[in-house]
Amino acid sequence: MVMSLPSTSASAPSVGFTCFSEWLGLSATQSERLHAALVASGDRQARSVLFALERFSQRRSQSGMLRDLARFGLGVGSPRNLIALVEKLVERGQLPRKMGSAIEEALLSKTGAHGQYR
Repeated sequence: MVMSLPSTSASAPSVGFTCFSEWLGLSATQSERLHAALVASGDRQARSVLFALERFSQRRSQSGMLRDLARFGLGVGSPRNLIALVEKLVERGQLPRKMGSAIEEALLSKTGAHGQYR
């Protein structure tokens, strides 16, 4: 008998993804479409972003959450990486161009002069 683990990101956005979307100021529709596009893309970077955001909600301490947030912002979740990922989703037709531009604007609005989150 072969058992498989259910995919947690395929059903609904994690608490971490939802909080990140709210922090960016995305509408509920933008957040839902972005999550659906990330899940559907199957791209390694998209899976890494979803996994990293999912981990935030699993942390029990604030210090653990802040450590994960810092790693996310400097690594796979850096503004530059996320903008490139959104552009890739738009190019593949998995996200409408207008919505992709709005998400990129939200990311840029949270980005400081050195290319990191404020």
